[in-house]
Amino acid sequence: MAQKLKTLLAEDSSLMRVIISDIIRSEPDLELLDTADNGREAFEKTCSLDPDVVILDMVMGEYDGIYALKKIISHHPKPV
Repeated sequence: MAQKLKTLLAEDSSLMRVIISDIIRSEPDLELLDTADNGREAFEKTCSLDPDVVILDMVMGEYDGIYALKKIISHHPKPV
């Protein structure tokens, strides 16, 4: 069995976080490591959890998606 793709989801809408999380969990090749509700939390969790990929909303509080993307790429490069 192939290793699952470890995923971190960053989405500030709680409804969309639930919907997208359910979609990720339904895929046999994906594993949802955790979720973040803002860009700052996404950056911190990317550094601590070391996901294979980050799914990132662009419009969020604390850090918007573009700023979070720049921080993730410069400090802990991942596919986003």
